Amino acid sequence: EADVLGKTCYELTHRLTEPCRPPHETCPIMETVQTGKYAVAEHQHFMRSGEKMFVEVSASPIFDENGKMAQVVHVTRDITERKRSEERLRISAEEWQSTFDAISDGVSIHDSEMTIVRANKSLGEFLGTPSQELIGRKCHKVFHNSDGPHPDCPLRRAMNSAKPEFSEFMEPFLNRWLSISCFPIFGAGGKEITGTVHIARDITDRKLAEDEIKKLNVDLEGKVEERTRQLLNAQEELVRREKLAVLGQVAGSVGHELRNPLGV
Repeated sequence: EADVLGKTCYELTHRLTEPCRPPHETCPIMETVQTGKYAVAEHQHFMRSGEKMFVEVSASPIFDENGKMAQVVHVTRDITERKRSEERLRISAEEWQSTFDAISDGVSIHDSEMTIVRANKSLGEFLGTPSQELIGRKCHKVFHNSDGPHPDCPLRRAMNSAKPEFSEFMEPFLNRWLSISCFPIFGAGGKEITGTVHIARDITDRKLAEDEIKKLNVDLEGKVEERTRQLLNAQEELVRREKLAVLGQVAGSVGHELRNPLGV
């Protein structure tokens, strides 16, 4: 107590020579003195050991019988553990968001009404819209510019079947081939579906390559058929010529015999 009495709060807790001032920290006592109202702020204080701690500081005015402010009650509450928990949550959220945005496919999380509640960076880039602006919009409006789900909507199927569902289709609105995968999200009880994870992959290049391969295969088959026809025709011609040659030999032999009978 002797170490505290007669000293200013900023000297004891902040090791400063003057009160806290914005923009770094606001002094709730000064605010209460100026406004006559209750004030609260979060500060970092120094302990006797020199270690820093997070505190919530509040100031409440005390008025005399004439209604004038006579004193201020200064209350300090240790919130170090809460702030540490908040910091851990912040770091965890940043790591989750970094991982979410690092996925090359367009990933979004939808609620049970098909409304987008989260979207990663890749989806925003694919759709040409900042991911934050996709939040709150219906997925069928974003992907199909329609007022209702796609006829082969895997999200609706996943909600109904409670199993992962997949679909591939050409989307005229985006002029792209899409591969859509949807996975149901279950609530705390593990039974109620509260939303879905929606993964969109642009497979246009793959589809174009497949079409090109099919075209090349058709061309190759046509060339093989044509070449086979040519070889069969050549073989038939060769057989025909061989037959003619044999007939020529037989005819020559017969003619010789006729001209030179045996025993004559």
